[in-house]
Amino acid sequence: MSIQKLILLFLFELFSISLFSQHVETVGIYGGFNIPVTFDTGLDKDPRYLRKFVAKGTPVGIHYEYGTTNSNIGLVVTPSYLKLGQKYFILNKIGGEVGIRNIDMSYFSVPVGVKYKVVKLSFLRINLVAGLDFCLLLNGRETISHISTLLRYPPKVSVPDSPDYRVVYDGVYVPDVKGQVYVDKDKYRLFQLFGSFGLRGDFDLDVEGKWTLLFEAKLNYGLFDSRKNSYLSELKNPSGRPDVLGNPGATDLYGARHDSYVSVICGISRVITTGYKLKTRRTPRRKSFEFEAKPEKK
Repeated sequence: MSIQKLILLFLFELFSISLFSQHVETVGIYGGFNIPVTFDTGLDKDPRYLRKFVAKGTPVGIHYEYGTTNSNIGLVVTPSYLKLGQKYFILNKIGGEVGIRNIDMSYFSVPVGVKYKVVKLSFLRINLVAGLDFCLLLNGRETISHISTLLRYPPKVSVPDSPDYRVVYDGVYVPDVKGQVYVDKDKYRLFQLFGSFGLRGDFDLDVEGKWTLLFEAKLNYGLFDSRKNSYLSELKNPSGRPDVLGNPGATDLYGARHDSYVSVICGISRVITTGYKLKTRRTPRRKSFEFEAKPEKK
């Protein structure tokens, strides 16, 4: 069966169930943290860099959900402010940590997903969630900070045209640098799309189920390289200042990059139930008749 037919069947089932069900809408706020991981084959080959573990204090946003009382399927929209980006240790000639390269990106994120209820208790529901995250870039840049040291530049990476950078037989002496912008925002793609999959729990805070506490953990994988194609072409076919071997160099080694992150959120939501409600039909009670014995006339 084609994907188009599956989508049509899903929409038809959701529509038919909603006709004779109560509509359940959930609105709330949430916050959390994410653990970003950047898969960059160019930086992984560069002897100057080593990936560093990092966690960021987003996403933060609002939560909207729609479902029905008679269905295990629901729609979820959770727009948020999202910060991503990996950090790399900068290594000197002998492998010592001498600085940090920071990839910092912020997005306006609109995740749209489907949840499927797999566990339902009187006070707790556990769901599988999957969807797409549409992201608009708000800011993005890469900065470097390191002390004065000796670095090992790989072939095809150019040395900055400055007297502070001195090429020797076994590397390049670099100066003390703090927060230098290495890649500008104009090198980044404006839109990004993530695919996501994870688990979610809804815990009722009151007996009537009007307030719920939500927990969610998802794996998100970027479908596109976060950098523009024009910038990638510059890295693939360098035409900048010659590298240490005298060949035209680029600022970095060419390689595909994909951003991913694990997001963990917690929030509180208000549940609003409207729509069709079944009513119990009562049969009218029959009147009972009593006969009184009348005294006989004498």
